[in-house]
Parts: sequence; C-alpha cells; structure tokens
Amino acid sequence: MDVDQSRGLACVFTSGTTVSVLTGQGVYSFQQNGKSLNAFSFDGMILSCADASRDGITVSLRTSVMAAQDRVILFDKQGRVLHEKTVTEGITQISRSGNTAYLLSSNGIRAL
Repeated sequence: MDVDQSRGLACVFTSGTTVSVLTGQGVYSFQQNGKSLNAFSFDGMILSCADASRDGITVSLRTSVMAAQDRVILFDKQGRVLHEKTVTEGITQISRSGNTAYLLSSNGIRAL
C-alpha cells in the first residue's frame, strides 16, 4: 500500500476488509488486497487532533496554528466524507462513537 510521503499516525481496520490510514497529510482507505478505495488530502491544512476507530477516522484541521476555526471532518468506514463542519471553538480532543464526534474545547464538550 502506497500512501503519501508523510509519517503514518494511525491505522485502523474499519471493517473486515477495509483499513484506513491517517497521516499528517491525509486520510487513505484500502481494501485488504491493497487496492485503494478513497484518498483525502488535507491540502496544506494542519492536523490539530484526530480519532481513529472502527467507526472511521475523524480529524480537526486548521489553516494555521493560530487559526480561530477548526474544520472537523468525519470519514465513514470506507474513507468517504460522512460529515464536515467548521467550528469556532479551538478543539483540543476528539472522540468518536458511531456517526457522532465529541469535541473537547475550552468551552466544554460538544457533540457533532
């Protein structure tokens, strides 16, 4: 399996035949035979936090380290974008359960 030139941060089996890989540059999903299913590039955005589980990968991206907004993206088990939202509070941690992401910030916990 060939992803990008970035360091792998997490790898998770999201189904019996699919593996999703999180790198500093994107999210990639593969079938167990190595065939690419989906690829999503962060396009220069900065990964601020992420969660990788059997439910899929969830990321929080920023345009810069000082950005006031986070772009939160939930990927399904096949690596497709399930939900995407821009939030104004600075996300410090993400936890995923099913199709819901729980975002921790200085304002408290928020479900997305």
